[in-house]
Amino acid sequence: MATTEDFRLQHKKAKLEGLVWLAENAKANVCLIHGFGEHINRYHHVAEVFNANGLNLFAIDLIGHGKSEGRRGNIKSFDTYLEETDMLIEYASSHSPRLPIFLYGHSMGGCIVSKYLLAGEVDKLNGALITSPWLKLETPAPKIKVVMGKFLLKLGINITEKADLEPDNLSRDLDIGKAYVEDPLVHDKISAKAFIQITEAGEWILTHTSRSKLPLLIAHGEADKITSYQTTKSFAEKAGSMATFKSWPELRHETHNETNKKEVIEFYTNWLTAQLS
Repeated sequence: MATTEDFRLQHKKAKLEGLVWLAENAKANVCLIHGFGEHINRYHHVAEVFNANGLNLFAIDLIGHGKSEGRRGNIKSFDTYLEETDMLIEYASSHSPRLPIFLYGHSMGGCIVSKYLLAGEVDKLNGALITSPWLKLETPAPKIKVVMGKFLLKLGINITEKADLEPDNLSRDLDIGKAYVEDPLVHDKISAKAFIQITEAGEWILTHTSRSKLPLLIAHGEADKITSYQTTKSFAEKAGSMATFKSWPELRHETHNETNKKEVIEFYTNWLTAQLS
């Protein structure tokens, strides 16, 4: 039977709350980077399938998210997320030093993982799973709001607004959106600095994409109204023969929470375990 362990990482002044779902006779470690506004406990059902197939799942609530410290919806720099990703990999490696390590990033987490792979050292990794990445939004933010946000930042004013996310766009299972809204650990705030930093990271990724040195599975639902499916498809094509692109015509943003989530999660699990043979 799989077990869970809490852990805590310290990133500068912020305490980050973590959780690992441990499999019996584990064959590999998977390090999860969650999406914007959410938290790691929303992936418990994913962890159960991973564990049943010999995969440990390590995860942290990023700064400003879930049970971790930090102002909700704000970061000083996108590099903060990259540093926290590196810390999670180091923790998983020290916890189970002989096991291969994979990264798994969803939505904003997919953006973080993508930039980590392109900008950092990947020698410790054996592959990555990237789902519905926030490389570009399906509906861009109004230009006037972006210009105003940048102007105010130059004056030292970092405004925070309500994130414009329609819960029903998460999944065709509308109970997912309802639970998202009612979840006390989910927040709907985003600062001008965070939005601009994430947007610029996506733009950087799209102009620096090269042939991947690691096996990648990049997945996206074609009916996603939150992040751009077409942008992800183009990104995957540029990643070369080491990248596998998987799309589902009717799926929305959270593929792992869709009405056919069992099929989706099993697809992800089978790809991960196939990399071990």
